[in-house]
Amino acid sequence: MGRKLMMISEAIKKVVDLAVSQVGYKEADNNYNKYAADPRMTQAYGWDLQNQPWCAVFVNWLFIDSFGLDIGKQMTYGCSPSCFQQSLMYKNADAWYDTPQTGDQAFFYVNGNINHTGIVVDVKGSTVVTVEGNCSDGVCRNSYDVDSHYIAGFGRPNWNLAANAEETEIARSEERRVGKECRSR
Repeated sequence: MGRKLMMISEAIKKVVDLAVSQVGYKEADNNYNKYAADPRMTQAYGWDLQNQPWCAVFVNWLFIDSFGLDIGKQMTYGCSPSCFQQSLMYKNADAWYDTPQTGDQAFFYVNGNINHTGIVVDVKGSTVVTVEGNCSDGVCRNSYDVDSHYIAGFGRPNWNLAANAEETEIARSEERRVGKECRSR
């Protein structure tokens, strides 16, 4: 596996592992949750999203917590607290798919509209496994048949941004190491 592909798979694993680590979290009264309470989320959206549906906030938080505010927002093509708007961002970026891959953002129909989202943590044959925020008042792990009528589609994050950021950080670390060696001679 090439270095860049390895970095992409490590970036996907980072987001998936973080999502899985959140399973079991429960919100407080009136949709109050720690994801909307994170100051980076208010910065990302420009307003406080407490006491609102928070499934999209949870997915965006995964990327922002894993890769920082700027790269995290760019990876999901803009970062919106609206599931429908977030799905449009993927569609407009030509990053919308019918077949899921681990690390994709899954979008679901609720009452005929795209009103729920989660992160794909595994694909096993025709079964897609997701972790979703704002599910039964918390973070839940769910499984669906890929052809389920609840699934609207899958947005594929721009994983190259995480790999490029990692390559830049490796290069900076190498420059610092070489610089220290030169100064110590």
